[in-house]
Amino acid sequence: MHNTRGISALANQPLSASSAPIAQEVEVGMEPVERPEPPIVQCGLYGVEMLSRGPCVNHAINVLVIDDVMWIWWYDRQGAIQTQGINFVQDLPRFLILLFAFQRFKLEDWGFNTILDPQSEIIHGLKKVHKSNCFLPESHFVFPPPELSVSAPVETTVLTKSPVYHVYSLVGRGTSVFSGTACTKAPPTRGSGIPQGSGKGPVAVDDISFATPDKDQEVVVKIYWPEESRLSEGRIISEAYKRGEGNLDIVEHLPKMYLEHDFPEHSTNHIRDALRLTWPDGRRATRILRLAIFLKLDPIIALGGEEFMKAYLDCVRCHFALWTLGIQHSDLSLSNVMINDQNRGILNDWDLATIEGISKHDGCDRTGTVPFMALELLNKRYWAGKIKRQYHHDLEGFLWILPYVCLQYKDGKMVTNLLESWNTDDYTICRREKRDFLANLRTDLTQIPKATSSYKWEWVIFDQFVQRIDNNWRSPLTDEAIAAAIKGNMELATSVLNPGDVYAEFWARIKMAAEDDSGHLLYLKKYVPDGF
Repeated sequence: MHNTRGISALANQPLSASSAPIAQEVEVGMEPVERPEPPIVQCGLYGVEMLSRGPCVNHAINVLVIDDVMWIWWYDRQGAIQTQGINFVQDLPRFLILLFAFQRFKLEDWGFNTILDPQSEIIHGLKKVHKSNCFLPESHFVFPPPELSVSAPVETTVLTKSPVYHVYSLVGRGTSVFSGTACTKAPPTRGSGIPQGSGKGPVAVDDISFATPDKDQEVVVKIYWPEESRLSEGRIISEAYKRGEGNLDIVEHLPKMYLEHDFPEHSTNHIRDALRLTWPDGRRATRILRLAIFLKLDPIIALGGEEFMKAYLDCVRCHFALWTLGIQHSDLSLSNVMINDQNRGILNDWDLATIEGISKHDGCDRTGTVPFMALELLNKRYWAGKIKRQYHHDLEGFLWILPYVCLQYKDGKMVTNLLESWNTDDYTICRREKRDFLANLRTDLTQIPKATSSYKWEWVIFDQFVQRIDNNWRSPLTDEAIAAAIKGNMELATSVLNPGDVYAEFWARIKMAAEDDSGHLLYLKKYVPDGF
């Protein structure tokens, strides 16, 4: 409960005429006093904290009190819902009924997920533990619990003490990733249409094929809230394996998934339906809770020099091969380019990908990780859904990884934060900073940064693409396309930048880098595909 009585009044109280000179004298040589955030902002910040309090939180309930009026705020990964205010002085009976209701709430009613956060029952005294452990809640849990049926024969111990990755946010996917170990258990009995997560039986997932883990296989467990309207990551990865069967550029560079499990009873749409809320066009999409288990991978920054470039180019080939088969990744970033235990590049994180002809999303939806997004997408038109993502946009995402790694990482660790200004949610700032970065590379030799010793020569590769990126991949041919677009001939305008041409140019420039006078990049030639 958040009470702003007195605070908001003092924060907004004007100074009297007699006190003004005194205030001015006191302020001299002192830091300005920070005013508190507005009550609604403070309440939202508490909502973020509550949604981040454990491995998984379904929702958070907060109460905002200003003077003698209170509002209930509901926060989940789709957004916030505010009730009408209750004056607990003038409407005391209604307020007492609310307190009686809160008194009878179970943990689930408060938003705790007792399946994915079983320690919540121990912490709140609803589950007994051995006396020797009474002050040391366990930092792991086993999934699935006995009462829950899932669609793959996997049992996983999830280690929750130190998350591998966690997003601190109020809305969105709210992804948390944990380490764990998995093994194969007795296969479940196929159910018949009972929703996953209900605990009443498994649901058949006949269109998704899962890998089978070895005994005590190291895995990562991803708990997140994707949009319900999107194809699931498991469906996309399974389809990628099917379409890429026999193509080593694909099947050797995709992640291995052992389980995907949905909890439809925790859809963010349920409460909105119950309250009969109507939403304007463009509202935030409804989200569903999902758990996915993958073979553990390592970040590509664990490699340097030739090994790094080999794994990097593995992912470029995999990405293009799947693009030609109608599967578009749509979110290239450093964290999505990984390696397996054989140092092969693995293109990871497919939950924002689309499949042509199947996905409801057409490539105009706003996806991407800002520091690695193509310059053409870092503008209002893309965020308004007026620019359709093309292959060269994703390829440019790959290219922005090169300076980000070569200038900042050494021996697997970040040693400098030279490109910190790119790490922003403001696409306007990021576009400006990246434009300035390119301009310095082209015009001011004194401003060219030095790569770390792990990527001393690999940094040179990016120079081959500076002009193409700075011109948004335009050439005389694509300038013709722009003129055609102005005249209304959109068929010509969109057919010029075809993926095959862009991909061929990428490899041509990789070969040019390999033929650099230094001779340190000659190794690149052996990774160029046949025919290029």
